Amino acid sequence: MHINRDSNTPLYYQLKLILLEIIREENLAPGDRLPTEEQLQEQYKLSRTTVRRALHELELEGRVNRVRRRGTIVSEPQIVHRPELSYHPFNEHLSTSSSLGWKVLFAGTVAAPPDVAKRLQIERGTETFHLKRLHLVKDEIIGYHEAYVSPHFNEAIEESQMTESGTLNYLDGGGHLEGSLADRVIQAVSADEQLSDLLQVEIGAALLKVNRLVFDREEKPIEDLVAYFRGDHFIYRVSNLPSVVWPDRV
Repeated sequence: MHINRDSNTPLYYQLKLILLEIIREENLAPGDRLPTEEQLQEQYKLSRTTVRRALHELELEGRVNRVRRRGTIVSEPQIVHRPELSYHPFNEHLSTSSSLGWKVLFAGTVAAPPDVAKRLQIERGTETFHLKRLHLVKDEIIGYHEAYVSPHFNEAIEESQMTESGTLNYLDGGGHLEGSLADRVIQAVSADEQLSDLLQVEIGAALLKVNRLVFDREEKPIEDLVAYFRGDHFIYRVSNLPSVVWPDRV
């Protein structure tokens, strides 16, 4: 494992991949230490800034913790969700896709609640497909999803895909997701009694709540989703957005 300075791949990213390979090949367990920043700088002839960026990337992804006076230690693996990749079932969870799964709690038609009907742009009380699932990693619960699908897209529902890795795999029939977009609202919330039972956490535990409304290419609502994730097992990461959005200039 070495740094290729003739490659177009950024140096920090090469180092990040090297460190992931070290964790994998040496079977480092949570709590084990990685080489210090100074050792990495010396071994790979890299600047302090480059080394720190690589370690920062790993920390953002939940692969390591940087602890004062202890250095960089391997952490318990967390799920990293990148919404810009979420339609692709292979990329939704890059680090642990092989260990992901779902447990379906309910799949059937119900009368659309008023707020859901409004978001899906259908009549209140319209019979709507309703899906409740637990998101699992190695049989451990990390999230709860509750979705409603517009009746205009019933032909897209594929029951055989409800236990596959991607959150939208079950709507892959008919090609309606091609060119689709989604609005997301992300909030920090606390677990109430119902969510504590579902996610097997204490009442008041920190959760990440995600509301998502998916539209087809013609801006017709397809799915209305609310999801809750355990704060200690999940990272929601959004990359490559502009740092500043300039208003239109007259």
